[in-house]
Amino acid sequence: MLQNQPVINLNGNMLSTTGMYSTYQWFKDSIAILGDNTSSYNTLGQVGSYHVEVNLDCGCNNVASNSLSIGFVSSWDCIAGLCVDAGAGIGMY
Repeated sequence: MLQNQPVINLNGNMLSTTGMYSTYQWFKDSIAILGDNTSSYNTLGQVGSYHVEVNLDCGCNNVASNSLSIGFVSSWDCIAGLCVDAGAGIGMY
């Protein structure tokens, strides 16, 4: 059975692929992110354009996914007197 080209999705700060592949390499702004070679990647809310390249079981190497762009997010979200760091998802002030 032939594998499909990888597709990435964003859930919170986590990017993940929709399929299983033999290897993964994540990129931010077209530059490889060293050491990030699993099926998911935590962007930590960093602004940039992300994609992943995978190797397919059939021997096709460096098959690129779609790109997802993460734009500027305001640093703080203050509701009812509580301020929470929206970028990292942690820290109450």
